[in-house]
Amino acid sequence: MTAPATTGQLRTNIGDMEIGDYISCSAIRLGTISASTAFYDLGYPNSNEVALTGFDATTQQTGVFYLVKVNKGILVADRVVFNMVSWDLLNARGLIEGYANWNPFVLTPKMTSNIAPHGEASASSEISTRQAYQAFDKVYTGNKFWQANAATGWIQYKFLEGKRVSKYSLTGIDTGQFSLQINPKDWTLEGSNDGSNWTVLDTRVDESFTTLEKKICTFNNTEKFTHYRLNITKNNGMAGYVALTELELMDNIVGTFRSLTGGIAFADSDGKKSASKTDLNFGAWPKINEWDKYIVNFPMGKIQAGKTLDDVFHWKNVYSFTQDTPELNISFSVSNYRMPRGSTTPQGTLILPAASIHTIYGYRPVFEYKEV
Repeated sequence: MTAPATTGQLRTNIGDMEIGDYISCSAIRLGTISASTAFYDLGYPNSNEVALTGFDATTQQTGVFYLVKVNKGILVADRVVFNMVSWDLLNARGLIEGYANWNPFVLTPKMTSNIAPHGEASASSEISTRQAYQAFDKVYTGNKFWQANAATGWIQYKFLEGKRVSKYSLTGIDTGQFSLQINPKDWTLEGSNDGSNWTVLDTRVDESFTTLEKKICTFNNTEKFTHYRLNITKNNGMAGYVALTELELMDNIVGTFRSLTGGIAFADSDGKKSASKTDLNFGAWPKINEWDKYIVNFPMGKIQAGKTLDDVFHWKNVYSFTQDTPELNISFSVSNYRMPRGSTTPQGTLILPAASIHTIYGYRPVFEYKEV
């Protein structure tokens, strides 16, 4: 896996990150790129990575990239993640200026068994075809759910290291599978660091679900635990069983995916606005744009000895879309053009029609969040 060549550390929790640290994030290329589905499984690296110039238009590609911390509350991808997509489409999907309704990262990965790919799912009991991991498989419909062989019971997830959970969601059963009476009614969410001694974090009573209803529960928690379990003490009336379609564990990190700003004109050798209609290789103006601030001027002391800026952000041979529209005096049709950055030099700047699609233009995600 091509990790960014910073002097920072690979982290698994955003809250632990310092400038120069990096964290893995998974991406998927679906038929339609959407801010609500493109990114998932933060902090779970694997060997299947996004190409350094991004996924092309082939659908169902999945892989990992890294987000590098460049400032308080700002993480920038170490590569372009999607190419063969226009700025216009990305903007329509909320990925340029930010997707306001983006869901927080779910801390539990997409499980494919009780012990894979990371951590461990377990339960007080389970039906052979409806095991504990199926409450963590990110499948929210049909017959993929956990079912206990009793009217009460617990289901838990064990992380590889402590996580600070302050939010969780439960998705009820599809009535095409069972009566709503099989859903949990009373429960506690509990945390532990040894699997034996438990701290009650949240208590809910007299809850009911409509078919596949997703309930989100929040609570105050300042501690990290390796084990979290949902302890169900009563269901909604079915004898002999309790079941749950999905259980998601989340932290209090709330943010948005967007692109960097990149300037609205070419800069001259003094860093001032130039009237040129071609790149002078001095970057863009105003110089406070985020591409120059975070990429071009990434601290040299944060780059490993013998490595270069391209070993951190992989800017060569692919332009990164930015938010900005060029000024009228350097573009023939200002509303239809944008200013991607990189490719030829770190300072590289291009005027490009917003509808352009090519393998050498792409989307480099930025995750902006409220740092607490």
